[in-house]
Amino acid sequence: CNACKVGEFDSCRNADELGFTRNGAMAEYCAVDMRHVWSIESLEKKYGNNIFLAGSLIEPHAGVFKAITESAFRPGDNVLVIGLGPIGLAAVNVYQALGAGAILACDPSLPRQKIAEILGASTVFKPDIRFDHVIASSTKRGVSCIFEASGNAEKNWEAITKVLSTGPEKAELTFFGQSKADLTINPQPFIQKYLRFSGSHGHTKVWEQVISLFAAGRINPLLMITRQVALPDVPQYLLNLQTNKNDGKVTITDFERETNAASI
Repeated sequence: CNACKVGEFDSCRNADELGFTRNGAMAEYCAVDMRHVWSIESLEKKYGNNIFLAGSLIEPHAGVFKAITESAFRPGDNVLVIGLGPIGLAAVNVYQALGAGAILACDPSLPRQKIAEILGASTVFKPDIRFDHVIASSTKRGVSCIFEASGNAEKNWEAITKVLSTGPEKAELTFFGQSKADLTINPQPFIQKYLRFSGSHGHTKVWEQVISLFAAGRINPLLMITRQVALPDVPQYLLNLQTNKNDGKVTITDFERETNAASI
């Protein structure tokens, strides 16, 4: 298809994707196209024995990096990240590495807020606090970029649209989390304030840049990992993650141990 011809495989109309239309890394064996294979040898000096942990976080950072670098973001811009799961935390990392001004981060989980602060967020708050009040007390210029990573934008939609309509001109809302409900957009603020709206979900053409940022120490992904589990414990943790919203990144590090993860 035309998307594949120009290297934008994320937008392939045939949607042949590892882990979705064919077996992924949860299978016993996994065949991978050469274009999906990247060397992380450059990370060895920086991460040593933790090179696998760092490597496991390249993919989420790559998706976020593509979304941010293809948006209207410029170094020095104040930004707001909504949702601090692995994607939102990666967004804090990437904004920090790319020279953002104030980084505001919103999530109901206090442990995740703490991780965001460690990564470089200047202000963290819960979504039950008025967004515009927090922004007004934290910045003079408002936020130029909003990165939606919660997957529940419908819960904060009124607050998000208020921030956009009262904030600086040419502000942009980037959707990465997939909302569960349709959202109503009033085009008038977008017209009058030159606001932008963008969506992103993939990570083509950015892997080398992200690996370089990891290798140079501009991004330290290890700070996101809050729990390491053994392979036999994965089914239970997939269930736990549906209700446990306090972990940052849960990573498989032991492919042989058979004891329960509760002993970690």
